[in-house]
Amino acid sequence: MLIVAIPKSASTSLVKTMGLLHGLPAQQKFFKDAPVPATTKLLHRYHSDIREFNSEQTDVFGDSGQFFKQHIPPTDNNLELVRGQKKVILLRDPREIIEAYYRASKKKIHKERDEFKNCTTVDEWHQAACDNGLFDDLQWFYDRWNSEAKKHAEENLVIDYSSLIADSEFVINEIEKFFNLSISENVSLSKERFSRTFSFSDVFSALKRIIVRKK
Repeated sequence: MLIVAIPKSASTSLVKTMGLLHGLPAQQKFFKDAPVPATTKLLHRYHSDIREFNSEQTDVFGDSGQFFKQHIPPTDNNLELVRGQKKVILLRDPREIIEAYYRASKKKIHKERDEFKNCTTVDEWHQAACDNGLFDDLQWFYDRWNSEAKKHAEENLVIDYSSLIADSEFVINEIEKFFNLSISENVSLSKERFSRTFSFSDVFSALKRIIVRKK
C-alpha cells in the first residue's frame, strides 16, 4: 500500500502509525543510483527517492501486505508507472515545508546545506529557496500530484498535512476505508523518528507504548 508524500508532511509518522495499527511492515525505499529527474533543480539532493523509477521498483508498492511511503516525483514516467495503483497522496503547502526545513536546520536535525549557509532567518530561507529552485521543485510536486489525483480520483486519496495533524484519527480512518482495512479507534499519530523499516518485533514492542482499540 503506497503513500506518496511531499517532503516534510509527517509521512514518517503516518506510515509508522499505519504499520503499528495493522501489524504490517512499513518502510521507505531509497534509490540513490536511479536517474535523477530532469525536472528537479535541488530536491533530488535532499531526498534519495526523488528519482526516475522503473516498473520493477514500483510494482512492489502495490503489495497489500505492507506500507510504503515514498517521495515519488510526478514525472511523466513515474506517473505512468504507478497509475492504476491505489495511492494516498499526502501534500503540504510548499511555503510551510521551507519553514520546516529551516526549523530542522536550526535544531541541527539536518546537516547544513550550502544553498542556505548564510541564511539565519525564515525569510532568508524563503528567499534562498525561491532563488535556488527548491521552492519551484516543491510547488511542482504539489501541483502535479494534486492534478493527477483529480484526474484519477478513483485510485487516489488526497490528504492535506494540516488535516492529518488537526484530526489524525479521522484522516487515518479515511485511509483505512480507502485501503479496505479495519477501522481503528483512539488513534494517536506516532511522533517517533523514522527508522527506515519496521519489523514485526518493532511493531509489537511499540504497541506496548501506544494504546489502541480496534473495532
